[in-house]
Amino acid sequence: MRHRYLTVPYNEKGVQEYNHGIEKSENLYTVALPEEEFAALVTPFRLINKECDLMIDDYESTTIAAEHLKKCQSIIANAQENTPVFTKALETAIQYNTMLALDF
Repeated sequence: MRHRYLTVPYNEKGVQEYNHGIEKSENLYTVALPEEEFAALVTPFRLINKECDLMIDDYESTTIAAEHLKKCQSIIANAQENTPVFTKALETAIQYNTMLALDF
């Protein structure tokens, strides 16, 4: 089984910790993305990649910057019911105005 992780720093210290490879910290919200959610997000990820000039895909680590979070939220709007883990991570990143890191 493949493990895909979503990480949201709560603050600047969390951003620094993420960038230095610290995985467990009170400054980071980290959660595994379930396989069924990843499957439901394949098409939205393609749109996010195109709109935000990213490379969200298996075996990639990608960061969605704060300025792209709202755009991503609108792209996944129709998939939110089937993607609660990703949606919560995205909403958390928006709330803290940081970033959403995807380590697949």
